[in-house]
Amino acid sequence: MRRVGVLLPFDENDPEVINRVKQFRLGMRDLDWIEGRSVLIDFRFTGANSESISKGVTELIKTAPEVIVSYATPDLSAVRRATSTICL
Repeated sequence: MRRVGVLLPFDENDPEVINRVKQFRLGMRDLDWIEGRSVLIDFRFTGANSESISKGVTELIKTAPEVIVSYATPDLSAVRRATSTICL
């Protein structure tokens, strides 16, 4: 099973974020990436706080994803500092 990490600089309870996550999951499903069957998706919601970004990146890397999807430049920079073996 494939594993994808998603790093989002938002509060996970924000209605817009909930909609974006839903749309991401639907898009993956449309491409036959069925969550729980062919792919595991790990989300981390970091807000804009650099400490929580670092924590989220560390947690995602521990799950050993093949790719990390990042929405914001600070998140992307933190992933690049933390790993060079996971695709972005």
